[in-house]
This record gives sequence, C-alpha cells and structure tokens, in this order.
Amino acid sequence: MIFELRPAHVARALAALCALPILWTFAVEGITTTTEYDYSTGEVSSSSDLGSQIGSVAIWIVLAIACAAGAWYLEKQRIGWPPAAHEQLVKLQLASPNREE
Repeated sequence: MIFELRPAHVARALAALCALPILWTFAVEGITTTTEYDYSTGEVSSSSDLGSQIGSVAIWIVLAIACAAGAWYLEKQRIGWPPAAHEQLVKLQLASPNREE
C-alpha cells in the first residue's frame, strides 16, 4: 500500500505539533489566579498568569498559524514535491511513481 504524502500533509502535521505546547500550557497547566489579602488595611489584590502564559507560547501560536496557512495554500494550489524529493518518497513508498504536476 502506497500512501500519497503531499506537502500539505506535512504542513498540517507541523501545525498540529506546534499546537501541542499551546494545549499543554492552557489545558494541563491551567490559568492560575493569585489573591492576596492585607488584613491590616482590608485591601484585596489578585493577579492572573494568563498574560505570562500567552507570552510563553506566543512563538508557538505564530508557528501554528503559519503552518496552517501554509497547508491551506499548498492544498489550494495543489503544489507537489520537487523532483528529487518525489524520487525519495517513491523509494520509501510514501508517494506513487506517477508524478502529479
């Protein structure tokens, strides 16, 4: 069985891989809110780490969006592999010998 691997498939996989750290940060680590009470003055202050979490995964957000946009463009334009890459994929049985242009 030969799987027809296309550049859009690779771009989609990269988008999914770039999304994993984002999901880990927000789903597993979660957003924490710290509340501090000053009993002598009666003041209450709270802070959230949402901003710092967004900052820590900002590069992953940008990369995931770029890979998803690249996958969309590659699929829309039906862009194939360069000849040398296609030959290697045929050897690995990841593409059919009949090259689509």
